[in-house]
Amino acid sequence: MPILGGIGERLRKERPFDGLTLAVRIHVEPKTGVLIRALRDAGARVIAMGNKGTTNDPLAELLARRGR
Repeated sequence: MPILGGIGERLRKERPFDGLTLAVRIHVEPKTGVLIRALRDAGARVIAMGNKGTTNDPLAELLARRGR
């Protein structure tokens, strides 16, 4: 996810999503965790909903703790 990581750096500086709430229904796994963090770093309040069979539970817990 190096491309998304680079985009995340720019979003962190510009914060284009300040004040917005974004909801995503996504498989919560390491690569999508990078996307969730990038959206959060861009200023959004992110609500991420995973699927029972495809969610990496430890990662979901980590994202929840760091998002507060």
